[in-house]
Amino acid sequence: SSDVCSSDLLLNTSEYKLIAEAIQAMMAEVGIRLKFEVVDTSQFVTFRRPPTRGDIMMARWGGRPDPLQAFQEVAATGGSVNAGDAAVPEIDELVEKAKRMDPASPDRMAVIKQLNRLTTEVVSHFGLMTRSQVYAFKPGCISGLPAYLPTGNDRINDVKLAANCK
Repeated sequence: SSDVCSSDLLLNTSEYKLIAEAIQAMMAEVGIRLKFEVVDTSQFVTFRRPPTRGDIMMARWGGRPDPLQAFQEVAATGGSVNAGDAAVPEIDELVEKAKRMDPASPDRMAVIKQLNRLTTEVVSHFGLMTRSQVYAFKPGCISGLPAYLPTGNDRINDVKLAANCK
């Protein structure tokens, strides 16, 4: 029998459902039973901040170009995607230290590695790599395709194909 049971929010996309089933099976192997409540994707923002609902929410996030930004948002006190608002003084101190350092400095990368270790050990987030968006197109034929989306989701609403493009 399972040792721990959690109530988890699952956005209703086919991709999330497949990922959730895989995570559910893996967690069951270590005695954690996940029970998902499927919610509409339009409701995502209502579950990011208190009053919270469920123990876990799986959501795609595209990270940030600078890893320090990711730690600020995911693990620092008041971070925009620190849904449980976990507060760990050592993480906040390391974030502040790295903010004062040259982004190209090897010493800053050492602080980032400390943040990674500490975040993995004490914060209620864990990263799961899924897929990347990879687009190939002939220059001059496509316009409006965003190079980076912080949510990790595809967005092609504004993409246009140039006339006479072959």
